[in-house]
Amino acid sequence: MTAKVESTKKGGAPTDVPDEKPQALVSVAGMVRADELGVHNALIGGIAADKVAVERGMVRGAIAGHELQIRQGGAGTIISAGSTDIRQGGAQTVISGGTVHIEQGGSLVTLARKIELARGGTVVFGIAPSLEVQEGGRVLVGTRAALAIGALAAAVVGVAVIASRSASRSRN
Repeated sequence: MTAKVESTKKGGAPTDVPDEKPQALVSVAGMVRADELGVHNALIGGIAADKVAVERGMVRGAIAGHELQIRQGGAGTIISAGSTDIRQGGAQTVISGGTVHIEQGGSLVTLARKIELARGGTVVFGIAPSLEVQEGGRVLVGTRAALAIGALAAAVVGVAVIASRSASRSRN
C-alpha cells in the first residue's frame, strides 16, 4: 500500500474551468474508521483501519491491523500488527508486531520485532530483538540500555510508593 496524492491539472484560460467549490487545504476529523484508509493534508484525532496511509498530515493516534505508512507527516502513538513505514515524518511512540522502517524521520520510543533505520532515521529508545542501522541512521539508546533504564525507573517509582505509604501510615 502506497500513499498516493490525487491531483488534477487544469489548463487553458480561466473561462475554460467550470465553477467549482473551493477545497479546504486541510481537513480536520475526530475519529476515522475504515478497512483501508488514506489520509492526505488532514489533522485527525484517531485512526483505526486494516491499512493506514498518512501523507502530509497529523494523527494523534493510529491503529493498523496490517500496514501503516506515514509520509511527510507525524503521529502521536502508532500501534500496528504488521509493518510500519515512516518516511520524512515522525511519531512519538511506535509499537509494531512486524518491522518498523524509518527513513529521514524519527521516533521517541519504538518497540517492534525488527527496527530498520535508513539514512536520516533516528530512534531515541529502540527496543527490538533485531536492530538494523544503516549508514546515516541512529539509535540513541538500544534495547539493553532501554530495558535497564525502564527497570531502574520502575525501582525508583516502587521505592517512592513504599516511602509515601510508610510516611502516611506514621502520620495516622
